[in-house]
Amino acid sequence: MVDRLGKLERLNDFVRTLERDWGIELALPHINKSKKEAPADGGVRFSGPVREAIAELYSDDFQIGHYRR
Repeated sequence: MVDRLGKLERLNDFVRTLERDWGIELALPHINKSKKEAPADGGVRFSGPVREAIAELYSDDFQIGHYRR
């Protein structure tokens, strides 16, 4: 049974919350970091049909995670 759900894009915040709630320190090293800069808007562009296929395939995940489609 899952009692918490954290988002990857907010991983550091989620880990800090777990540390506080559990009273432990978790090591979270940043390995294999990309040398590229992230796009200014943070997004990757997909064509309409690809976006629709992704939205359909992962519709439950979009709903659970409150992500925009």
